[in-house]
Amino acid sequence: MLRKFWLLLITLTLVGLAVITFLLRAPTSIQIPPSTFAPRPDFDEKMPALKISYLQSGEIAGWEAFVKQGGNLLQRRTMPLGALWVQHPKGNLLIDAGLGRNFEQEWANAPWWVRSFFPLKFTRPLGDYQKSYPRLHEASAILLTHAHWDHLSGTKDLPSIPIYLLPEESTWLKNLKSPYNHGIFPDHLEAITERMRPIKLQEIPYENFSQSYDWFGDGSVVLVSLPGHTPGSLGIFLNVKSDQRYLIVGDALWGVDEDGKPESRSLLAEFFSDTDRTQARKTRARLRELVEHSNEITLVPVHDSKALANLSPHK
Repeated sequence: MLRKFWLLLITLTLVGLAVITFLLRAPTSIQIPPSTFAPRPDFDEKMPALKISYLQSGEIAGWEAFVKQGGNLLQRRTMPLGALWVQHPKGNLLIDAGLGRNFEQEWANAPWWVRSFFPLKFTRPLGDYQKSYPRLHEASAILLTHAHWDHLSGTKDLPSIPIYLLPEESTWLKNLKSPYNHGIFPDHLEAITERMRPIKLQEIPYENFSQSYDWFGDGSVVLVSLPGHTPGSLGIFLNVKSDQRYLIVGDALWGVDEDGKPESRSLLAEFFSDTDRTQARKTRARLRELVEHSNEITLVPVHDSKALANLSPHK
């Protein structure tokens, strides 16, 4: 009887390992019809000088095989958490907000399974960066790539700044019944509800996107939609020069490969992180198509330290 029990246990263990390996290794790419690209933006020598800084507020450790389809089963990847500070002659912007001064308490109040799933190191809240960036509290807007907790917490440190997001994201937030299950902290929603402002994309093609919005009207900061990870995920082009263009992709990607092309997520990661897995794959395919077509564009996932390092010359 004992022998049968051990045989059953070993069999179930092997089956479980096989299932997990499949979920981590199964291909998650998708084919999309070729896009029609808009005419290349006309950059002139009078482009305003953008200054871009990354304000890190923490980091999480992710299992590489989970984060990246086909990743190393024995290796962990450290993923930074933070915000981008963009200085422009017409007004300064924050892209996301990282973690705020109250985050330790927010984290303690979160369900145990949220805290267990994300091994996290909290380093420097967004509000403390005002010592190094005195005009931080004067930002004209916070552009939100999406509303997950690690992008929203710091907004509470700067309570007077309006928060701009796509209408699909705000509609999704208003209809959530179990916010924690979707990576949203309820107190974050309460804190930002009155500050949310819609971003109205225009029917103006930009690269391989059918809609866009030129934030300053000078081609330096251009917004596009990157749905899938969340319904209203936002992408932000930062055009420093004609040959130095960055697309901040939020969590539409978690990483790029050595050639700067999108990494695919594991099937297991898609299940837990993307609200619409098929649409998220289409977005990643579109981003791959974009960087292959326009090699002066650098994709910048906000949790990829190597990609963020590409911004360092513009601090």
